[in-house]
Amino acid sequence: MQHENASHFFRAFSMAIGWNALFYSIYKVCFVALTFFLYQTLPSAYFSQWATANSFIFLLLLWLNCGFKKSIPRFAPLFSKNNDFHRKFISLLIIIKIVILVIGVPILIGMLHWVTPSLVFLPLIVAVFITEGLCSLLLLIYHAHFWQKQFNLIQALFLVLEMCINFTYLFFVDATSIQIVSFLFITKLIGNSGVCLFSIGLLPALYKNTLIVSYEVIDKQKIIRAFIKHSLYMWVTVLLQSLSERNFLFPFITSIQGPVIANMFKVIHDAAIFFQRIAVQTIGVADTALLSYIEVTNNRLSELRLAFTSIFKTVFLLSVPLLCLGIFLFFKNHSETPTASIALFLIVASGSALEIILSPYARVLEVKFRYKEIFISYAPYAIFYALLIALYATKIISLLCFIAAAQSVRMVGALTMVYFAKKDFHVPFPSVFTGTVLGLCFLATCIAWFCFI
Repeated sequence: MQHENASHFFRAFSMAIGWNALFYSIYKVCFVALTFFLYQTLPSAYFSQWATANSFIFLLLLWLNCGFKKSIPRFAPLFSKNNDFHRKFISLLIIIKIVILVIGVPILIGMLHWVTPSLVFLPLIVAVFITEGLCSLLLLIYHAHFWQKQFNLIQALFLVLEMCINFTYLFFVDATSIQIVSFLFITKLIGNSGVCLFSIGLLPALYKNTLIVSYEVIDKQKIIRAFIKHSLYMWVTVLLQSLSERNFLFPFITSIQGPVIANMFKVIHDAAIFFQRIAVQTIGVADTALLSYIEVTNNRLSELRLAFTSIFKTVFLLSVPLLCLGIFLFFKNHSETPTASIALFLIVASGSALEIILSPYARVLEVKFRYKEIFISYAPYAIFYALLIALYATKIISLLCFIAAAQSVRMVGALTMVYFAKKDFHVPFPSVFTGTVLGLCFLATCIAWFCFI
């Protein structure tokens, strides 16, 4: 029975990867196309306001996530053991999320006024912030139960409608810059509201169709205490990591060097992580969910290693070809780009890919509740990155040096977690598989280079 359950989880993981890849590819193509179009057509000040507002929305949502991104998929198998508790706990999570979002509104307003005091889109931005936060929670709930297909279809429907309306408006309506930015926030608000309504309406079906048999007697108080503890620990790691990511860096660079440099950084950075974000979002929380279901239903180290190997191969097979493709396309289309911009692209692209490849080791430590090892891994990053922030803010180091050093200290933390995961759980490194993929990607890149450049 345990072996059948494990096989079922592996199949669910594979399907989740496919549905995530389909949706996020559509989303990223649409959003990047919109970003580049607005960058070319909007005045710098209005593009900066639109981009800054989006950065602050997603940054604050990350900060107010309360560790839910790591804890909901980790505890979903435990919630599912009792149908009544499952339903009540998810309802409680939605209520808590709404309260957190309302509390976050003054923080968002303060952040926006700090960078752009004359912002005229404030009510729309606040509304988008609240609906986006609810969408992100519902995504976690559905994805933690391997219901990617159902939720992603809802998201894809409203995303396509939103983008069709946006581009129709941009191409066929002679509007001012203020009207364009306002219209974009309005369509985003409508799309988010549709996703929330449809997915909340689908929740009763989720409760009845989980991967684990319901109505088991469980220690509810123990599970809730463990959930809160795990959420708080994971929240701290998310906050630390977010300080060296795009949604923090863009407004931070804007405040130090102005919108022109920041806009250039955003465009190059978005190009560098374009394909790697596809890899990240394709995996989503499916890696944590798979390890968690294995941990709850079949707590054997052999099954954990098997699940880890499956996750690692999936991540590697996504990240390395996408990295090679991204570098090839960048050099093909930007042969006249300044050296500093090329260096920035390569640093961000390669650093992001390496972190994604090593992420399964971190997932093992998280699922196993190894908080001590996780914080030891983050300690050097927290110390040295604080120093880098100070050096860049006082303009002692350049933007390129700042980004390169930030990627380096992030890599130190990732490698430390690799060490702990291998030492404590002996998770494997599929060397033959990785060597084969690297060799084939190198060969394909060389052929493409000589044929098309």
